[in-house]
Amino acid sequence: MKSLDWKHISELLGMAAIVASLIFLAVQIQQEKDIAISEIRFATESNSIEVRVAIIENVDVWAKGCSGSELSETEQIIFDQLVENTNDRAYAVAGYYQRMSVTARETIVAEFAGFLENNPGAYETWKRREQNLQFLRRSIDPDNTEASKWLLEIESAIEKIRKAERQPDSLAHLQ
Repeated sequence: MKSLDWKHISELLGMAAIVASLIFLAVQIQQEKDIAISEIRFATESNSIEVRVAIIENVDVWAKGCSGSELSETEQIIFDQLVENTNDRAYAVAGYYQRMSVTARETIVAEFAGFLENNPGAYETWKRREQNLQFLRRSIDPDNTEASKWLLEIESAIEKIRKAERQPDSLAHLQ
């Protein structure tokens, strides 16, 4: 063989090695993303279990608060913390999924909005807390709109749920 042929063969082998390296890199990046998503899901589930355990440990306060019944001062503090934990979990999960470019954010928002719609006491506690946080954040930084985005997103989802509930055909799938 001529040296020119060897040159072409070595160039082809070099290009093939580069393509193989790029394919390997793409597979590795996808695997790392999958691992990160799995870790987020695991952390989310662990956090969900902790939130549920706290609710179970205070089930009487939770039931009274969610129904909108009168709570003692101590019960109100416990209930406020339980709602805050539930909110923080939903907010964090939605944020993680958004950052990871996973389309489950809408599901998290819908689930949390549904929870609030079905539990008027939790809704009132959550809304009061979010409005207070929004006020405090804007007092410090008038350009801070992150808290209001979450509030508006949940409120919009609740409004969609309420609108769907008013339309008889939207509930046909539940029968």
